[in-house]
Amino acid sequence: MKGLFDIIKTVSRVAREVCEGRFVLICSSGYDLQVLPWDWLALISGVLDLEDPEFSEPYRIPEEPLGIEEKVERVVAEVKVTYGNYWKSLR
Repeated sequence: MKGLFDIIKTVSRVAREVCEGRFVLICSSGYDLQVLPWDWLALISGVLDLEDPEFSEPYRIPEEPLGIEEKVERVVAEVKVTYGNYWKSLR
């Protein structure tokens, strides 16, 4: 949840600087009832630029798996190939 809080706080700050504070916020926790309240706390706290709340992570944060960077680079390359003709930013 700490990571989500940091992302939303940054998005909110950039939105205030670039587009008068306007942006679309989507709750991303799905239907996991252990995560949902913490997800909303992170989202609301980040948008309101509150201090970092004391999050209770509902699950253990996994160690970074070996080879994850290569996998991410492969997926990004696939997205660029698939959507590059439609999104100028991917060309």
